[in-house]
Amino acid sequence: MKVTVKHFIQLKQQNAPKIQHIDVVQDASVDDLVAVLNLKKEEIGIMIINGKQAVWGQKLKDNDVVTLIPHIGGG
Repeated sequence: MKVTVKHFIQLKQQNAPKIQHIDVVQDASVDDLVAVLNLKKEEIGIMIINGKQAVWGQKLKDNDVVTLIPHIGGG
C-alpha cells in the first residue's frame, strides 16, 4: 500500500515540504507511518490525511496523502 507524505518536521527552516512516497503494510496507522519515517510524535503538532485533520491511531488507506506539520511556537 502506498501513501504520499508531505512533512515539514525536519525542514522547519524551509518553505517547501519534504515529499515522500512510502510503502506501508495493510492496516498501517498514522503511528506506524511516523515510526517508519523515524519521527518523534512530540515533534508533530498537526496531522492531515487527504485534507482532513487526522488523529493518532487512524488507519491509512492506499493512495492517502498525509501532511505532518510541527508544533508552531511563538512568543
